[in-house]
This record gives sequence, structure tokens and C-alpha cells, in this order.
Amino acid sequence: MSKRILFVEDETSVRGVMAGALRGAGWLVEEAQDGEEGLAKLQGAPGGFDLVISDVSMPSMSGPEMLQAAEMALGAAKILLISGYSQPNGALLAGRPVSFLGQPVATPDLLSRVKELMEP
Repeated sequence: MSKRILFVEDETSVRGVMAGALRGAGWLVEEAQDGEEGLAKLQGAPGGFDLVISDVSMPSMSGPEMLQAAEMALGAAKILLISGYSQPNGALLAGRPVSFLGQPVATPDLLSRVKELMEP
């Protein structure tokens, strides 16, 4: 069974390149163009994703805001935040580990981190 990833990124070109690389590595990837669309996809498929990758800073709803709003729908999904700014501080979601990658993210670094998070 293939693992499902939700990739939330407001920059179309970045989302396209990264999601394409993840698909090329064999994962099933669903894309969302912002936090609101990501939240709708998470709430529409509770527990349906194995990993959520999200940009931190997006217009209207940030990645952390989206994840907090979707906390009940996340199930056992792992979280990977990406940002060109800084790592979010504080507890994002109680009792849930959150991984972080700084942007720009090189494709090999993204694939390596996702593989690490997806393996049991």
C-alpha cells in the first residue's frame, strides 16, 4: 500500500516541483494551494494521510494554523513544515512531533527527510 502525502504550499512552482519529485519517488501526493484548501482536504478525509508537508507562511491561513484547526482529522499523520524564514517556536500540536526543513529545500534533502518520516 502506498503512503499518502498532503503537500500544502502557496507557491505554485515550488509545489509543482516538490510534489512531482515525491510522486517520482513512489508516493501518492495530493496538493493544496493554501492552508484553507489543506484544511478542507484534511477534514474531508480524516486520518487519510500518512504525512502532511506544509509551508509555514501562507496568506489567509498559515501552515501551523491549518494543522491546529485540523488536529482531530490528522489521525496518525506525521508533520513536516517547510519555511524560508525560521522554525516555528513552541508546541505546535500537543504530543505530536513536528519536523522542519528550511527553504530553499533541495530535492534530495526533501526525499531523504520524507523517507525517514515514512519508514516505520
